[in-house]
Amino acid sequence: NSTDKFYHLYIFILSFFVEFQNYCEESLEISKKKYLEDKSFKFYSIISKHLFLKKISSDTFLKSQIDLFNINYWNEFPDHLEKIVKEIEHKNLFNHDDLKTNGDFELQRKQVVAVFKKLVATDSKLYDYIEDSQLSWANDFALVNSLILSDLNRIKKKSSKSFVHKSLYKNREDSDFGLKLVECNFSNEKLIENEIIKVIDNWDIDRVAKIDMVLLKMCVSEFIYFESIPIKVSINEYLDMSKDYSSSKSNVFLNGILDKLSKTLQGRGLINKNKKGSK
Repeated sequence: NSTDKFYHLYIFILSFFVEFQNYCEESLEISKKKYLEDKSFKFYSIISKHLFLKKISSDTFLKSQIDLFNINYWNEFPDHLEKIVKEIEHKNLFNHDDLKTNGDFELQRKQVVAVFKKLVATDSKLYDYIEDSQLSWANDFALVNSLILSDLNRIKKKSSKSFVHKSLYKNREDSDFGLKLVECNFSNEKLIENEIIKVIDNWDIDRVAKIDMVLLKMCVSEFIYFESIPIKVSINEYLDMSKDYSSSKSNVFLNGILDKLSKTLQGRGLINKNKKGSK
């Protein structure tokens, strides 16, 4: 069902961190055997010793879920993994000087969050694979990324508990909301997309970033199908997401489009909020 597919995507994206550290550990061992020092030796050393990454890659529950879902993407497409690793190294997101501060867990958290925001959550090849793999995954992508970002920010250095969600929802109400959002977005995708196209009059729809289109569709779903959520609350929620996963200009673009959409849909009677949603 939709919830299982959502959880599968969640584990799939988290698997990157496990494979990233594994790749660097294996590359470090190969580098040690070379006569001349590999120019990437220091980088591989940093990643291999990185305590925050080890907290993720050694999580036994995460590894059990990766096995359960039989996730082999990074082994099947090693060139893609290598490309991302080289980008991380090139952008110096793990500064060589940080070897001196290897015990600074909060600094390491910031590094991993930066990698996730700048390279993983925005990777177009990864998004294309996700879009082709499951019909619902493209719509779930932004929500899953938001969940993972929250997870990265709550990992504790001394806790032995898994940071990985065993269930995606805190309670039944939370579960019902998430499931309804995914189902409304998926079953009404064409209708929602057509409403967006009408408003983006000066833009070629193909020029709109994929992640921006996903955020627009999700927000319009909340406008139309969630009568107790105020319009402003929905807009602010997805603008916050765009700050994490899209370009710096997206926030202004999305704000303008969503404001126009809300007024257009209200004028045509497609948005009907109850007392709580009208606040």
